[in-house]
Amino acid sequence: MRGGRLTLILFSIFGLMMPLERFTTKSLGPGDAAMVAAMGIVWLLVWKEHARVHIPLALGMWLIFVGTLLGTLTLLGISTVALALVQEVYLYALFLTMVNTFTKRDAYNRFMLVLTGTAALSAVYVILSRLGVRIAFLTPKGGKNAALALRKTDPEAFLQSIGRASGTFSNSNAAGGYLLLAMYLFLALPLGKHTWLKWPIGAFFLFAIFMTGSNGAFLGALLGLGVLGLAWLGQQGRALLLLGATLALSVSLLAIVTPIVGPMLFDQFSEQDFAFAYVRIADKMEKRTAIWREGFDAMIENPLGIGANMSADVASAGMHNDYVAFFVERGLIGFIGLMVLFGELFFALAMAARLGRTSTEYWTTMALLGGLLGIMLMSTTHEATHGRPLWVLFAAIFLHTQFLAHEDGQTTEHIAGQRHHLADAHA
Repeated sequence: MRGGRLTLILFSIFGLMMPLERFTTKSLGPGDAAMVAAMGIVWLLVWKEHARVHIPLALGMWLIFVGTLLGTLTLLGISTVALALVQEVYLYALFLTMVNTFTKRDAYNRFMLVLTGTAALSAVYVILSRLGVRIAFLTPKGGKNAALALRKTDPEAFLQSIGRASGTFSNSNAAGGYLLLAMYLFLALPLGKHTWLKWPIGAFFLFAIFMTGSNGAFLGALLGLGVLGLAWLGQQGRALLLLGATLALSVSLLAIVTPIVGPMLFDQFSEQDFAFAYVRIADKMEKRTAIWREGFDAMIENPLGIGANMSADVASAGMHNDYVAFFVERGLIGFIGLMVLFGELFFALAMAARLGRTSTEYWTTMALLGGLLGIMLMSTTHEATHGRPLWVLFAAIFLHTQFLAHEDGQTTEHIAGQRHHLADAHA
């Protein structure tokens, strides 16, 4: 690991502070300061060592940057677009720093244990916040704190004010997305003799995601679990069961989002029940469709895109869909860039699947695939690509592939050396 213990400490601070939105200003906080310091150390060492620099996702990000710059030509909001460009540069720099920092799997695993351990504690607080146990010091400013005053004066009103759990996040969807990514990053960790812990802790993460009431995060988590189930059936060579499970998973997801099932359950729950968020999917989809229509209407007037982050001016809460938002804000070029970016990630996972030699490496690859597909599903209902946790997942995918390629290269050299030694002995 470049930078040694100091860099690992800075990365750990970044992981510890990631869910604490109470201490952020315009989405930036102490964790980002630690990351910027780590960036300075890492890139200085890379320059001094004349080390090889890995630049994955370069093509996809270049297209996204071009789309973002073209979107500024509309002149609808120069300051907003400029801020969005700075955010994109920062997230990509964060990703590149991680990919070029960890040269050994052990250091990377220690960082991931800190990050996912913090997420597990965050999951505990998410559940507690749904039960009405909130700590003002950890809770972001706003409506959540207002509910605390009702605890003693009107307990019933306090319970009704809880709503969906968000823990230390400003909204429950952000909490759900963070826990979704942390869940699969944890499942991807090689725990050796403690592998059995993945079952209870993974189930705990899933329960916490459910308590957030985030449709996208929960369905994404279920999709990832479906991928792991299919991977297990495929590994066992049970082709017929694999086909049946694939069909069952598809039908189940369709049944959940169908406009028929939702309305049947809609009247069974009050707005204070966490299940309410899940049974009103059809109603939410109708509203989302109206929002997307507004975005496409604005796009017709500005074919190059209306400008990054400008969709909030078209619809008060944005597009609620990464794919629509990229197309509307960054035009066709930016949308293609997003698709190329995901394509590069899938290619890296395919390489990892080919290079993996052990069962542990296979399941690490499958867990990362489950997390990627899960967040891609969530991106159909929320704009999830602008968060730090997602870029940590991206880095985890490429680091896993790099570690496997390095280990494969060492194994090849070792075998070649043995053959050369045997040849010399025979001669």
